[in-house]
Amino acid sequence: MRHRQSSRIVILAAFVWSACVLVAETTDSAWQTRRGFLRRKSLADAVSASEAAGHFADAAKLYRKMASVATSNDARAYALSREADCWLADRKFYRAFDVYAQVLRSYAGYVDLDHVLARVRELAVSFDKGDASLLGFSDRTKAIDTWKLVLQYAPRGAHAAADNMKLARLYRQSGELTESAAVYRRVIRDFPRSEHIPEARLRLAKVLLRKAQGGDADGDYARQARLQLEAYGKFEIGDAGRESAEKLLVQTSETEAHRLLEMGRFYTRDAHYRPVAARRYLHDVTRYYPDTPAAEWARTALVGLEAKEGVAPATPVHGVGGEPPEGVSESRPVAGIGPDGQVRKWLLPLDDLGIERD
Repeated sequence: MRHRQSSRIVILAAFVWSACVLVAETTDSAWQTRRGFLRRKSLADAVSASEAAGHFADAAKLYRKMASVATSNDARAYALSREADCWLADRKFYRAFDVYAQVLRSYAGYVDLDHVLARVRELAVSFDKGDASLLGFSDRTKAIDTWKLVLQYAPRGAHAAADNMKLARLYRQSGELTESAAVYRRVIRDFPRSEHIPEARLRLAKVLLRKAQGGDADGDYARQARLQLEAYGKFEIGDAGRESAEKLLVQTSETEAHRLLEMGRFYTRDAHYRPVAARRYLHDVTRYYPDTPAAEWARTALVGLEAKEGVAPATPVHGVGGEPPEGVSESRPVAGIGPDGQVRKWLLPLDDLGIERD
């Protein structure tokens, strides 16, 4: 009997002990939850007070703390995006960029993407204008990185064409012509109905012309520039647009003429002396670009070369049959854009030139 009572006492004691442990654990868990809630509430109250007082740097730091104690991705993403907003409001542009980039790369699916990208666009403009610099110097490299971040998360949509145009401009102003041309081509290819297409074609023509002037051994850049100007001339460009295109066409002709002249002069040098080739290039300058400064140089060089050789002028560089060079017709009209918007010049179809269509 005593043994049975002892067993019952042991069992009852074990039950009471287990119950006490469970109550203690439950109480501790509840306390932890309450403590976490109170801490988050305290941070929320503090950050609201800081924002109301215009102390955005303090608010940004508090939002960072809120993100560290957040228990969900939604809460953490919200806290980080608000931290970035506060850094932007405090004009700490580089800090704001870093946090926005963190939000986009880690929590893009948990935030209002339109809001975040709108703020990042503001940053790009600020870097470009020099607002982020104490001395007001533009940080084009950072602006380029910022526009690239925007386009990484919004490659399409209502703002995409305009965003690309701004990126292409920054590349152009930074002297990165290859990258600039690629972005202008992307606008033409991906947004054919955009209002930015005429400007994109004109800007692309200017970029290609600059590349041609920097070195265009086969004349491909100049030909592509003419193609873009032809497409540009089909839009309602007005008098100002027509005048701009006229100037570009003249520059393109002068660039092409200079390229042929340099080829002709190259073959007049002692180390590379080939009088037949030299005469052909020089004659093509005078034949197809007679009103350019290069033509005057070519005529003078021809006189000296033919006097030295004592022979009659050679046939043009295109050779037998009198066929004109690629991209030039036999009867060359005056380059320019007529009142009807059509470009008056010599061009081969795109396929004949081996140039990819936009």
